[in-house]
Amino acid sequence: HHNRIFRLNDLRFTKDHIIFYTMNAFLSDNAIECDHAEREASLREKEPHLLLDNEHVVLAYKDGGGKGRDSSSFTNKRILIKDKMGLTGKKTEYKSIPYSAIRAYAVETSGSMDSDVELKIYACGVGKIKMDFVAKQVDIFKLYRFLNEMVLVGNRTGKHAPGAAGPLRRTWLAAVARPVFMTS
Repeated sequence: HHNRIFRLNDLRFTKDHIIFYTMNAFLSDNAIECDHAEREASLREKEPHLLLDNEHVVLAYKDGGGKGRDSSSFTNKRILIKDKMGLTGKKTEYKSIPYSAIRAYAVETSGSMDSDVELKIYACGVGKIKMDFVAKQVDIFKLYRFLNEMVLVGNRTGKHAPGAAGPLRRTWLAAVARPVFMTS
């Protein structure tokens, strides 16, 4: 029995690894990246008033290893989380998180036995949001770099961050992506 080796982002794994990660992603509800243009088209068709005219989906993810009911879309304006509720999934919640509301975020990489990576977002009005992704199929640092571009721009960084109070300002220890509070 010959077990083929597959390559993804310079990582090597076998067909058995792929089956394990796919099944685990579906059972654990971890998300995979999907086509952002298809997601935008679908949102505009099914919920025509959800996106602004000048808003575009840049990154899109679907839970359940791509087979789930829930999804997250990172647009040029905000993060949009779709949560199908109940057994039938007829009730849907759309959670909108403008990038200006994000006060902190962190990524967690997978260990040798983990099948998921995580993104944690701390935002005004919604608190902490945790998103799980399939480790071998989602580049968590691509998402981290995207958030850097959307959140850490212009006057929203350092002591000028909205919500920063007086001499207390928020800065970042980028290597571990944890907030560090400093006084001036």
